Amino acid sequence: MRTLPIGLVAGLVVAAPACKSASSDGKAGGTPVATGTFTVADKPVTFTGCDTRSSIDGVVLDLTSRAGRLRFDDGHLSWLAGSSDVGFGDRLTCDQQRDDHFAGSESGGATFWHGKLVFDCHAGATHLVGDLDVKCGVLSPEMAAKWDEQKQELEDYQRGLQADLGADAATADDGATAGDAGAAAATP
Repeated sequence: MRTLPIGLVAGLVVAAPACKSASSDGKAGGTPVATGTFTVADKPVTFTGCDTRSSIDGVVLDLTSRAGRLRFDDGHLSWLAGSSDVGFGDRLTCDQQRDDHFAGSESGGATFWHGKLVFDCHAGATHLVGDLDVKCGVLSPEMAAKWDEQKQELEDYQRGLQADLGADAATADDGATAGDAGAAAATP
């Protein structure tokens, strides 16, 4: 049995002591804050900015577009249509939602959220689908190195699980074959 290395959880949160936010104008270090695809009611949407801030449950991520604001908070997505900055929006009902991210606050209070969001959700009758790589907030070199290390450990863990599952399947097949052959030999 394999155990997941400590700290390798979807939505790993690294010390979030301050309630300070970091925002972006749609680019972090010259690259878009979110790459991939996002559609609202089958129409492609491009994010124009992002904002992160710490909360009691971790780091809140807001991705803004002309169509509205997508929020990831405490493992849940919500959508606020239009350009209003008031309110949280409707919590999405999701048929599929997966996130693999690294988020937290650094000692100066700057927050960050880097990772992947994959979802197929609804806000009432509005269908929202995304497969996004998000980089909001800038990681210090130390945090970037830690994130790279965490990703490598997770990939190694996943490869090990796949190898274990393959070995278990082979053992089960070998056991069934040996048992069947032995039973056939014992039958008069």
